[in-house]
Amino acid sequence: MLSEQAARESVRFTDAGLAKMTDCCDVDAHRIRRGVLWIVLGVNLSLFVVALVAGVLAQSTAVLGDSLDLLGDSLVYGFTLYVLDRSVMWKARAAFIKGWPDVLVGGGIAVLFVQTAYTVVRASLIELRRA
Repeated sequence: MLSEQAARESVRFTDAGLAKMTDCCDVDAHRIRRGVLWIVLGVNLSLFVVALVAGVLAQSTAVLGDSLDLLGDSLVYGFTLYVLDRSVMWKARAAFIKGWPDVLVGGGIAVLFVQTAYTVVRASLIELRRA
């Protein structure tokens, strides 16, 4: 059996836990979270456009890769806004799907790296043959 002190601490812990759980379900907190997500989505999309234009103008695969990462983050934020009011099943699917943009960006960067390395090595071999 629990001691009287342990029982009191258990009740206090449970009460605190319930208070925290009701905070997450508060309508105002939900509205604030949604507003913050919209702001973050807008900032991220703006940064994506700036990085995309800068990457194209500078012909920089690193900056283009960063812009794609920003686009992936924006898609994740948009999807989070979509599932925010959906069922637990939708939220579970969203958790699984949210990782895929980063996987795709990583794959794209790997392809660009191999393409750039091939071009550099090929040019170097051509120069060596001429010498």
